[in-house]
Amino acid sequence: MVKWRSLAYEDATWELAQDVDPAKVKEFLKWQNPPKLTPVPRDSNYKIIRPDPSTWIPIESDQVYKNSNKLRDYQLEGVNWLTYCWFHHRNCILADEMGLGKTVQSVTFLLELAKAGIHGPFLVIVPLSTVTNWQREFENWSDFNVVIYHGSSTSRNMIQEYEIFYKRRPSDSAVRHDVYKFNALVTTFEVLMTDIEFFGKIHWAAAVIDEAHRLKNKKCKLGEGLRYLDLVSSRTANDLCLAGSLC
Repeated sequence: MVKWRSLAYEDATWELAQDVDPAKVKEFLKWQNPPKLTPVPRDSNYKIIRPDPSTWIPIESDQVYKNSNKLRDYQLEGVNWLTYCWFHHRNCILADEMGLGKTVQSVTFLLELAKAGIHGPFLVIVPLSTVTNWQREFENWSDFNVVIYHGSSTSRNMIQEYEIFYKRRPSDSAVRHDVYKFNALVTTFEVLMTDIEFFGKIHWAAAVIDEAHRLKNKKCKLGEGLRYLDLVSSRTANDLCLAGSLC
């Protein structure tokens, strides 16, 4: 089954393997078997046990990412601060002005978590108008398997069926919860609240919330959803909030 770029999952079609780009087939097959990674250490509540804060090391200025991308000096400073906060169990707000690369800093922050052994799953909650930009930056800077969770209920059900969990056995409906098919999942505020019970089935390693100034409203439904997912308490300290303005 082929999911076509710029089309919804419900528009996927069955195609012959020889008619599909071999590189795309290879990429697809790569994600069909659980990766051989060291399990992420978790406590009895399934919360990630982070490395000792004293082991935090800042990123060097010569760090190169996919496609030979490099961070600007101020972006490097921002990502170092984000990783420092994560190692020290602190939620944080990145409030750079629009156009300074908050998306890029967020993507590289998650890449640095992967280097620390935390390969996800990461939840990225964004306005609908920015979904395409987030997808583009993930593709440009990382080799993460990124799922765009959006669309009709039919499309979202297909994503849940094919893109999230590995089956314990190919013929079994039971799924594994110790490893996921994706690294990062990008969704919108509205879809998150619509499918909040589904999102509650996933043990999120961290969350990135774009245009997070809406959380200032104590009655905000998004805030209720994040509390339901246990992503906003000081105990878990999993959140990176992005805002162009805090006013």
